[in-house]
Amino acid sequence: MKLLIDFLEEEKIRLTGKQHSTFQALLSPRALEFLVKLHRRFNARRKELLAKREDRQKETSFGIMPGFLSETKHVREGEWEIGPVPLHLLERKVEVAISASSPKLEALEAVNADTLMLSFESICSLTWENVMNSHLKLYNYISNRIDAQHEEQLPVIFVSPRGWHLTEKHMIIDGEEISASLFDYGLYLYNNIHALRQNGQGAYFTLPKIEGYMEASLWNEVFEFTEEVLHLPKGSIKAQVIIETVHAAYQMHEILYELSDYACGLQLGIHDYIFSFIKKFRHLPEFILPDRVAVVKNASFISVLAQLLVKTCHTRNALAIASENKFLPGMENLEEVKKTFEKEVKLGFDGTCVSDLTFVDVAREQFERFMPHFNQVLRVNGEFKVQENELLTVPEGSITRNGMQENIECTLKFLEAWISGNAAESISDKHWDVSMVEIARSQIWQWIQCPHARLDDGTAITYELYKAMLLSQLRKIKEEIGESGYNKAKFEEAADIFDILITSDNFHEFFIQVAYKYLP
Repeated sequence: MKLLIDFLEEEKIRLTGKQHSTFQALLSPRALEFLVKLHRRFNARRKELLAKREDRQKETSFGIMPGFLSETKHVREGEWEIGPVPLHLLERKVEVAISASSPKLEALEAVNADTLMLSFESICSLTWENVMNSHLKLYNYISNRIDAQHEEQLPVIFVSPRGWHLTEKHMIIDGEEISASLFDYGLYLYNNIHALRQNGQGAYFTLPKIEGYMEASLWNEVFEFTEEVLHLPKGSIKAQVIIETVHAAYQMHEILYELSDYACGLQLGIHDYIFSFIKKFRHLPEFILPDRVAVVKNASFISVLAQLLVKTCHTRNALAIASENKFLPGMENLEEVKKTFEKEVKLGFDGTCVSDLTFVDVAREQFERFMPHFNQVLRVNGEFKVQENELLTVPEGSITRNGMQENIECTLKFLEAWISGNAAESISDKHWDVSMVEIARSQIWQWIQCPHARLDDGTAITYELYKAMLLSQLRKIKEEIGESGYNKAKFEEAADIFDILITSDNFHEFFIQVAYKYLP
């Protein structure tokens, strides 16, 4: 322990989270040294790229629309392909997306999925204990499966670190919080890469919240640096990028190009793309969106984005994975679910992503029925062409009282669960996660900010209307769980966070950046 303390002092590191003895295996001096190297090498560039996001937002607020970049036209029109992809990553018909804190990783082996995608951001409540226990569970799971007693192959695992915009406040280096992306990436890779390679795999990542090719280029530099510092052979690291922001949608070729040695594909992120759409055009009244359900159902830009992603991937010999499906739990809508998977595979996707294990076999059935081979990368729709404005078409629909009330209910309940340290994967029998809450709270902010926004009954959407609905929801919750349960919960704190998000004239880019301060 003294060696660790000496190292922390020498390297100007502070670990402010509770240091459980079980964490020591992960936070060894050598692992921390690797994190320090990542921070000192890449954090300044990360902050520069985040500042560029703000510059682009200012341009959009003045009416300068996103589009295909003229300076990278040679990349989009050039003839090139990504580097070779390992054989075990060529068939990914069904991917299961779960929280990295899932308590029963071993049980997932019985699920008929090709890959597991474990997220540190989209579902987890980001307390220090949750983050570290997630890393510990992964470490123990991988280490135990490599044990000589286990003869079965380790399932293919993708890890999704937190986005570039977040920091890990419990690790301070040179007076700065370390990037949460680099923390999750570095800690997972350093502690597991040798066991993964012993099993014939590598460290595979799903990169979220990328806003353009320059941010992908930074990840490329991180991967190259890692191979050099840890003496890893080429192919030890592979990554797929989730296309879930407006700017990334116009730069898919460029993103694959920047990551060409490490890329294995792209994944569609529908709900985060909708959130990005709202956030990007929040000051423009012509971009006011209807209820979330109407957007998902009617938005033509979703279909256009899906086709563009498939064509881009297959042109570059990369796999195209459909968006994580957020079906309601249960099998009542089975025919609808089947049609969704059938539509995806016929559109050209090489695989899909589910978060409800109920639908794994349904997804596999449809993909194997309509795609008997490993993938359909060789299928390129040369006739499909897209105009820039097709990714920006505002869908038809109304803003309803029920839609606004649902946004408030589920955001409030999710925030309460999140700051209480719970994963909050299912609320009111609906699969609400971070992306859907981001849509809900950003819609309310946008509706209030726009003087012309009205409910379908003609009621003006104001702060007073929001506040009345919020207080009504708090009273309803108190009645449901009783005075004692309400006092033990954190709904008042959640309402305070909600108010901060809604009343601020300057839109908060991510709710986590506000709510994170309420975590221990």
